[in-house]
Amino acid sequence: MYDIEIHEANKLIDDTKRDIADIYQKKQQAEQDLLRERARYNNVRDSRDSDRRAIDNLHMQIAENEAVCQNSNEK
Repeated sequence: MYDIEIHEANKLIDDTKRDIADIYQKKQQAEQDLLRERARYNNVRDSRDSDRRAIDNLHMQIAENEAVCQNSNEK
């Protein structure tokens, strides 16, 4: 009688240990994914900032060129 209950309890313990191992592995994978995505995010953010600076410089250059053209037309 107790043998069946002990066997079922041991099976439940083994199943729980397997579940814990699976969860730990998923946690590790999620942490690695997070680090990879964070690095990707930082790379994209840095590229965006660099592009924004380049666009601002181009806008200034356009404004300067327009001013030069306008001054040339006035003379």
